[in-house]
Amino acid sequence: MQKRLPGLNGLRAIAASWILLGHTYQIAGLVGYSEGEKIYLLLFHNWFDPVNLFFVISGFIITFLLLKEKAKTKTVNLKAFYLKRFFRIWPLYFLILLIVFILSNYTTLYSGFGGLNLSSIAIISLFLVTLNSLWNAPLSVLPHYWSLSVEEQFYLFWPALLKKFDILKICLCVIIILIVLRNGSVYISHIYKNSIVFLGFNSYLAASKFSSMAIGGLGACFTLQKRTICKDLQKKIIKYPLWILFFMSFLIKLYIPYINSEVQSILFVMLIMIVVQSPTMLLDNKFVDLTGRISYGIYMYQWPIIPLIILVLKSLHIDLYFSGGYFVPLLLLLCYFIVFALSYVSYFYFESIFLRLKSRF
Repeated sequence: MQKRLPGLNGLRAIAASWILLGHTYQIAGLVGYSEGEKIYLLLFHNWFDPVNLFFVISGFIITFLLLKEKAKTKTVNLKAFYLKRFFRIWPLYFLILLIVFILSNYTTLYSGFGGLNLSSIAIISLFLVTLNSLWNAPLSVLPHYWSLSVEEQFYLFWPALLKKFDILKICLCVIIILIVLRNGSVYISHIYKNSIVFLGFNSYLAASKFSSMAIGGLGACFTLQKRTICKDLQKKIIKYPLWILFFMSFLIKLYIPYINSEVQSILFVMLIMIVVQSPTMLLDNKFVDLTGRISYGIYMYQWPIIPLIILVLKSLHIDLYFSGGYFVPLLLLLCYFIVFALSYVSYFYFESIFLRLKSRF
């Protein structure tokens, strides 16, 4: 297995691009374009969930690296793990938080989205956005920060568990416990429908995709152990139908009661296991690989940047060109180009400073 897992950046690129497309329509809808919200719901309420794909990829990579370290050194260096996560996630996370705090509170650029207050800062800084239903702190143009809260919470316990226990048992326990708690909390919240605590807990469990990340971890375990399933997934009779199902899921309206997220994650992890063993040109060419490398920035910058792009277009009286309809070519192209360019600069001239520090560990 190569040091760099091939193909994963390609899957990241697909997820980041689809999220950018959806958020462009969503934000356009929020600032007054009625068709925008409808198209956003159309894009994000199909079976394909690009954010969930990110979670499965994260669970796969983190588990893969931790298991390789454990096999080599017989342990997991928790200090090094957390320092690496710190250098990768926190610099850009808090830089954007600082910029948005200033712009939302001391300018009118985000007047339609509100400002951040002290509660907002505390919840975001402590990675507790998934519990915000208990406080309803304003998030301004940072509602997408919930997913980083999920990942950071997962990282708190995952490496310690992998250090001490069998990976298969851990993954299965996390998956089963999350399914039971999530569905059980829905039932309890109907009984105690006036309880803020139960409703908040229910909302937290719905957002916490630990089971998706654990399924990614299972895939990493199978890949490292070269299980029979890895060879079977390479057979054309299995591989091609999985790819067809994956791309069809962009359009399919499907919901599987109780375990929808987990079933979706199983499809994603099987594709991950396929691409890391035999990447396709579609997912492993230079542009797609670059898009995947800077996908963290693409995801982080899009919500703060898209409202500003729309604001500039409106000030230039160009907004009529994208008001309504299913195709918003000017807005979509501008958003993708500007977010991509900003993420590129951010990755190579800001994030790379911390990535070099990360590499020391």
